[in-house]
Amino acid sequence: MKRISQSQSQSLKTLLTNGLYPQGLKASLPNPKLTDQTYALFIKSGHSLHPYLSTTLISHFSKLGHFSRASKYLFETHNPDTVSFNALISGFARFRQPRLVFELFNTLRHLGLEPDVFTLSSLVKACESLQENEAAHGVCLRMGFGSGAYLVSGFIENYARAGDVEKAEKCFGECLVLDNVVWTAMVCGYVWNGEFEKGKVVFVEMRGLSLELNEFSLTGVLGALFDVIEGEQVHGIGVKMGLLRGSSIHLNNAIMNMYCKCGNKVAAVKMFDEIAEPDVVSWTERIGAACDGLEALELFKVLHSGSLEMNEYTMINCFVCHCRPKAVNFQ
Repeated sequence: MKRISQSQSQSLKTLLTNGLYPQGLKASLPNPKLTDQTYALFIKSGHSLHPYLSTTLISHFSKLGHFSRASKYLFETHNPDTVSFNALISGFARFRQPRLVFELFNTLRHLGLEPDVFTLSSLVKACESLQENEAAHGVCLRMGFGSGAYLVSGFIENYARAGDVEKAEKCFGECLVLDNVVWTAMVCGYVWNGEFEKGKVVFVEMRGLSLELNEFSLTGVLGALFDVIEGEQVHGIGVKMGLLRGSSIHLNNAIMNMYCKCGNKVAAVKMFDEIAEPDVVSWTERIGAACDGLEALELFKVLHSGSLEMNEYTMINCFVCHCRPKAVNFQ
């Protein structure tokens, strides 16, 4: 919980003394308990929450995952509008709460409010199962929003993650918008499902259509590459676009992974050495690129002595490099 500074405290006190309770509520946001107290004064003074103010409160606490507070402000809002609901729906979606997203979406509609593209994008983002995505897809189609690029990319990702490549392809084929996000989603969808050649074909088509490439499209296609020459070409694109100078560690890590898969550990190590602040994924890939078990163990010890948390993939890479169990001493 953030503490407000002395000057902020004095400013809040001045606002409340002058009866400026709405402004006081906004000023109290860094401290949730102080917001609760200020809200109580706001209500006692005869004020009522209106959508413009409540949306600010709901959005703030939803982003922090404080859903009890956010929900309280929504349902105590006088005549809440779609934007107010969107603030809480997007929060639930961000924290992967599909049941709550669908329930709140239904409440919005029962109140006679019209969902907009932001409502529907959160609905799609929240989906975790094939059934949920099918339901969200159906709603979007019935409301005439089924062809928007952002929504279509979400449908493709969700269907692909659920293993239904056929429906992902159908969404992709029916999209009339030339959008790099949609095409990137299809590249990733193929790669996630092991259809590497199809993923490469879509990526090549993207380039042929002059669609903008970015870290996500490059990272996506790298998962489909097992030929070092193809990998070097994508690496070169990333260099030309300036994406490997600290702006995208995910792409750096994907390039390391590609070189390791292709057996070029020297190139993987060079890529690691160019990362200013490697994360646990970078270190995991670097361990996988070790020349032998002893080097892997030394790298593991360096990682273990730092502040980064290891994961199961770090351990797997260490043991795959022929580290004997008795040699692993974390002291």
